[in-house]
Amino acid sequence: MFICVFEDDQASRFAPISDTRPVCDLRVGATTSLGLVRRSFPGAHIVVYCRPELAESAASSCDAVVNHIPDGVDVLFLNARWIVRPGGLVESLRGSLQAGRGRVFLSSDGEVLAATVPADQVGLLDGPTLSQQEFDKLDLDESPSTETLVSSLWDIIEHLPTQLADDFRHYSRGYNVYERTGAEVAKGATLINGEQIYMSAGSNVLAGAILDATAGPIILDAGASVQENAVLKGPAYVGRDSRIHIGAKMRNVAIGEVCKVGGEVHDVIIHGLSNKAHDGFLGHAYLGQWCNLGAATNNSNLRNDYGIVPAYDVRSGRFESTGRQFAGLLMGDHSKCSIGTMFNTGTTIGVCCNLFGAGFHPRMVPSFCWGGQDRYSTYRFEKAVHVAQITAARRNRDFGEMERELLKRVYDRSTTLREAFLANTSSFR
Repeated sequence: MFICVFEDDQASRFAPISDTRPVCDLRVGATTSLGLVRRSFPGAHIVVYCRPELAESAASSCDAVVNHIPDGVDVLFLNARWIVRPGGLVESLRGSLQAGRGRVFLSSDGEVLAATVPADQVGLLDGPTLSQQEFDKLDLDESPSTETLVSSLWDIIEHLPTQLADDFRHYSRGYNVYERTGAEVAKGATLINGEQIYMSAGSNVLAGAILDATAGPIILDAGASVQENAVLKGPAYVGRDSRIHIGAKMRNVAIGEVCKVGGEVHDVIIHGLSNKAHDGFLGHAYLGQWCNLGAATNNSNLRNDYGIVPAYDVRSGRFESTGRQFAGLLMGDHSKCSIGTMFNTGTTIGVCCNLFGAGFHPRMVPSFCWGGQDRYSTYRFEKAVHVAQITAARRNRDFGEMERELLKRVYDRSTTLREAFLANTSSFR
């Protein structure tokens, strides 16, 4: 089976996280959107179709063929904005492909969610992105579905409890989770509703920690650690070799691999290799990789007037309603902030920002900005790369020419917006 997981023309909705990765590589729970495809279609040959400027890095991060669909094969196309769930539609897609039927499956909003495309029509899909218009070229039967496509990072956060429940079923696979082979629960730790707590080999829970799975399951991946007196309320996923620090208070979170997280954290996705190690509040937030939040960093996720939160929309170039009462911080890869940093509701921080100083930062800070207290400047590219190299080395990871070129493209693309920001910072508050 050949599956092409494709970006449509809505990738910019997921900025700044999608500035450095294809939409299929966005974390949606214990894994990415692409990870769910692999889980649902084991053994399938995967092709990723994404923006050309991301092709090289995507081939590495997604471990897949990128932007090349083989000739002479029927292909199942899956929209990367579909968070695949077990159930009837997955089986319908398998059956349609096996039958050689050309069908397009539409979301509840009428967008292309998936399509089974016979080999003789695959070559007609030749646009830079696979949009609705591209599939309209094909002779396919339409099949509406009740499934939805996510349209923003806020949608992914909202979907998190449902996804973590699916993730738990995948990890536990019906086994007796009380066996906890190779995991360690210290004397004095408390596990509530333990049949909904899955601990991978090498994970541990230290004395005084409380894991409460009453409101949803908890998954500790290999090497994950919940330290003394931390409280972790489900639903929650703690990724491989990540640490929940002493006294942390967390619920409804998906923490990627090799993170250090402390303080009060809820309704949050952290992509991986990022730190929020100290006290401070982080809520309704999505962080990319290689981020670091200084001690006592806080974000607001609720307006004082309880109104709907606006956030910056890169497509329109202005602040638009999120449609949500709760919306916190979005932060791109390699961005960092100092101790005591404050972020308002609906704040977007781009890639490779270095922020410090008292008071709230603007609710939109473009990529490669440096500063605070209305004194911002361009973060010099070579300096930003130098810091990224040091950060990667601390985790025994490579930062080579491919990573450098990826950041250079972000730097160049963000120049116009950054210059507008530096010329009139107040218009971005």
